Formats: sequence, structure tokens, C-alpha cells
Amino acid sequence: PPTVTRESARPPHPSAPTAPDATPASEGTPCLAITEVASSVVKTSSNYVYVAWKIVVSNECDRALDVSATYKWFDTNDFELDTDRDRTTLPPRQVTTITGQTMIEADVWRRASKERATVDT
Repeated sequence: PPTVTRESARPPHPSAPTAPDATPASEGTPCLAITEVASSVVKTSSNYVYVAWKIVVSNECDRALDVSATYKWFDTNDFELDTDRDRTTLPPRQVTTITGQTMIEADVWRRASKERATVDT
């Protein structure tokens, strides 16, 4: 299935949001694009970091699309450290914000240096 991917460096301060440039659509779904990706630390404890994330997706198709949105965190060697996902339906010809919140172990969060968002149809 077609996938749209967006990647950015994790912000240096754990509560700073990310905002990389827009990502063009994949070949399989040229009317679908990720226009914004961001995450922010909501709360921290001695063991966990609570992170809220969002993926803003533009669906320029003439039909609704059922999608799976995935947000992943990676270390400097591109090893996946944690992931969160959500399923939703994108209305036709609209921009939709997909959001989620997850707990990441504090020691894992300290190693995270990149974030990647994908939307699969």
C-alpha cells in the first residue's frame, strides 16, 4: 500500500515541538501529503516521558481514505526506539490533524534523536 513519510531531527530540548517542511505524496497516492509533523513533551516523571504528537495530512483525493498514521522515534544510528499509531478516515479534499499521546521510558527518550511520521493507505 502507498505510504507517505516525513522525518525530522528531534528537537534538542525535550519539550520543543518539531516542524519539518511538507512532504510530497507518494507515487501510489499523489493526492495525499503530510504537511506538518510535531511532538511535545506533556509531562515527565522519573521513569517516563509523556509525549503528545500530531501529523497534519492533506487529502486532495475526491474520495475519503482510511489510513494508519504512525509516529516513530529513532536513535542516532537509525534504530527504532518507540512507536505509536492511530487509524482514521481522511475526508476528501480536506486537511486533517491526526493526534496521539504515548509514554516513552525516560532512558529511551534521552537516546531519541529523530522522529518519523508515516501515513499508510
